[in-house]
Amino acid sequence: MNKDKKTANIDNCPVTDNPLACDKLSACDKLSACDKLSAWASHSVSDNPSVFAMLSVNVLFLLLCSAILFSGFIADPAMAISEEQRGMRQFRFAYGLFKEGEYDESINQFEKLVNFHKSFSKIDLGFYLLGEAYFKKGEFEKALNVYDQVFRHHSDSKMVPDALISMGWCHFRLGALPEAREVFNRAVEKFPGTKNAGEALFLIGETWLAEKDYGKAFVNYNRVCDEFSGSERVEESLFKSGLCQLKTGKHGQAALRFRTFIGSYLNSSFYDDALYNLAEAEYLQEEFDAAVDHYEKLIKICRDSKYIIPSRYSIAFSYFKKSDFQEARKRFLELASMDGVSAEMKDEARFRAAKCLHNRGDYVEAAKEFEKLAKGDSKSLYASRAALAAGLSLYKKSDFAGAVEAFRETRKSFPGTEEAVTAGQLIGTAYFSWEKYDLAAGAFKTFLAENPQGKAAMEVSLNLADALYNMKKYTESIDVYRDVLKNYSDLAPLDKVHYSMAETWYLLGKYPQAMESYKLAAAIPKSRFADDGMYRAALCAQALKRPDEALALYTGIFKDRLGSRIGDQARMKAAELMIAARDFSGAVEALEGIITNSESPQVPEALLMKGNALKLWHRYEEATTAYQTLIDKHPKAQELFDSARQGLGYCLFMLGKYNQASGLYRFVIDNYPDSEIVADSQYWYAKCLFMMKDYEKSLVEYLRVSILYPDSSNAPYAQYKVAECYEKLGKPLKARESFEKLISKYPESDLVRMAQARVEKLREEIRSSMKNAGSDSSTGSDSSTGSASSAGFGGSDNGGGSSSPGFDNSSSSMDSATDLLPDINGALPDKGTQTQSEGSAAVEKADPASADKSADKSADKSAAASAEKASASPASESDRKVDFDAIRKAVENSVEKSVKKTATPSEEEIQAVEGDEALEDRNMDTLSSEAQPD
Repeated sequence: MNKDKKTANIDNCPVTDNPLACDKLSACDKLSACDKLSAWASHSVSDNPSVFAMLSVNVLFLLLCSAILFSGFIADPAMAISEEQRGMRQFRFAYGLFKEGEYDESINQFEKLVNFHKSFSKIDLGFYLLGEAYFKKGEFEKALNVYDQVFRHHSDSKMVPDALISMGWCHFRLGALPEAREVFNRAVEKFPGTKNAGEALFLIGETWLAEKDYGKAFVNYNRVCDEFSGSERVEESLFKSGLCQLKTGKHGQAALRFRTFIGSYLNSSFYDDALYNLAEAEYLQEEFDAAVDHYEKLIKICRDSKYIIPSRYSIAFSYFKKSDFQEARKRFLELASMDGVSAEMKDEARFRAAKCLHNRGDYVEAAKEFEKLAKGDSKSLYASRAALAAGLSLYKKSDFAGAVEAFRETRKSFPGTEEAVTAGQLIGTAYFSWEKYDLAAGAFKTFLAENPQGKAAMEVSLNLADALYNMKKYTESIDVYRDVLKNYSDLAPLDKVHYSMAETWYLLGKYPQAMESYKLAAAIPKSRFADDGMYRAALCAQALKRPDEALALYTGIFKDRLGSRIGDQARMKAAELMIAARDFSGAVEALEGIITNSESPQVPEALLMKGNALKLWHRYEEATTAYQTLIDKHPKAQELFDSARQGLGYCLFMLGKYNQASGLYRFVIDNYPDSEIVADSQYWYAKCLFMMKDYEKSLVEYLRVSILYPDSSNAPYAQYKVAECYEKLGKPLKARESFEKLISKYPESDLVRMAQARVEKLREEIRSSMKNAGSDSSTGSDSSTGSASSAGFGGSDNGGGSSSPGFDNSSSSMDSATDLLPDINGALPDKGTQTQSEGSAAVEKADPASADKSADKSADKSAAASAEKASASPASESDRKVDFDAIRKAVENSVEKSVKKTATPSEEEIQAVEGDEALEDRNMDTLSSEAQPD
């Protein structure tokens, strides 16, 4: 930007190109002649005093003649020198001095012109050039005053536009940029569409560029390009508009303008600037290959450019940014060995070359090169940086001992430097990563003692708090957090400080303090913990048994913070609280917000919880849909399938769909023998059979629970149901025996009291039956045996008048624990011969462990044959005992071998069936009832 361009047209001014017809003797020549004459006269008089009188007469004569001569000359216009001519002579004389750079003398002569030749027709040009002379001397205030004379007193002059531009220039040079813009804007408004208007627009852009307001500068440069395409300022405006877009981050648009410039102005003085900045724009867009091409082009065709070395550096850095560390290292080392490169840039290139080793993971070699550079010229700006970087390379190698040593060396070799301060901080960081928290805390405290103020002190204080936390010194950790809030509140990340303090309070079990700190962390504007803080505050409310407050906090997260990162987790927690409060409708609504978002990872868990809520709400059909959707559409959520199948089976059971429920339980038993719910599935499988009145098979399946899962939470209930099965099968002695076994095996069970009552009731029935039977026969050995045998199959009238169907009135059978085993084995279903109800048939089909399908089929049939034989004809007691022992063994083998054995689950691993319905079902006041569920 050269202001001299503005005065280039003065040389061609009409005033200077048309010399006036005047005396050859210039004013200076005339002045010289007069001086000579006076000198001669003075010399003559002093040398010849004798001729003084004669000289006096001659002088008087000459004076008289001169008077006459001059009077005639003045009277004749042709002979006289006009005022305009004298003004022109003065102007030409002053302007000649101006052109020669004699600005001081030029100013004197122009001031004579404007002061003594006010009628000169070009006096406005004289004022303007006087201002230019002052401008050339740097006297901008005086120049402003002179230009203002042109504008104020010669408003019709052709020099007014130039004077306005020059006034703006003066303000610009004085640093008064707003005043300069005001003057330039006046020029644009007063002379629109003129060359001066284009110049003024360009200069307005310059003022904005000087103030680094690149957006407004661009607007004016762009107007020059669009509205004054013929202006000599278009070239520079196009280039600088590209610079403005580069500065405002519009790298793509900047690159487009630079490409246009390069294609249009091949011989421009800005060509290498444009080419370099084009490469820079591409670099900033991470178009590194294109950037390298243009840097290389500049080096090739602009050999004298000031951008040669910066381009070579940028090429190396482009490869570095591309993660091509091998090529980048090569280029940096080449730059470090070139002539004409400053010592500082060479050190930087070597530093970057070592950094390439570091970034490609060669930490040991990187540390060596950094150490070499650090031990070189200690005055180098990169020596201390290299020493610190050596420690960082060792740190990345997890050589914490070496890193600590390197950081200590940095502090020793470069005291007082920024790197020395940072090294002190990193000593503690290395110890922290080394998990030597006590040493880390010591290093951090040392740093704080030396550097108690500033951002680094705040960061180290936070690190100290973390070290104390890891040392389980929670109270001390909280004290440090408080000091940070007190001493560094203007520097500290308050959201992180409050959140970290809250986590420490939470760990200490101080839930009120933790909740307060979580809320403070969340309330910080633009907090990174806005959602997490509220979520954790809700957890504190739950821990404090304040479910309503917790629910409000969770609800606030997913309702007031749309798009929250943990919104789905908050919905899950809110749903849990709603279910606990029996607000099933609200829970389902909250969960639907997750389920409808198919991208959420919480969808499977939400489906499971929705099923559970609907189950407790007694909406079993909808619950089965939720469970089945989880199983069918989310195969990767295998960890939830046990719970889903458990809930699905329960809902099918409660809907009276025992066949489907039993098939599901059988599927779990057969395919997932190691599942945590296999014991529960076994119990409910038996229960389904019981509800379908298949008491024989239900008995076997309940026995499996007792045998295979004796520690299961369902084992006592299964034992109770075994007794009920015996009752249903008309085996009161076996029923009593099973109740007594429950009492002895599970004395702590809540079923014991009811079992005892049932035992007493059975004993009373047995006594009553024995008394009735005694009145019919006094001996009764054979007949009682026959009665027992015939009664063994249960459910038929024994003809003995017994009030208990199927009662065995043999006293010997009452005393034997094995008397009814043949009847049990005989009751086992035979797939080939027995006709069952539709429900029993379906269960049989789903049960691959049926007795006649097992490996012990022949033993089972043999036992059944023995039972039939025993019931058909009386046998001796010894024969019956032998047969009974064989039958007991067959039954136990059948039960133990017909299922895949699994590790016995602990009582904690077996989850009780959820819901009031399950609890009601387990109420032993109704366990014997055959009534079907609603």
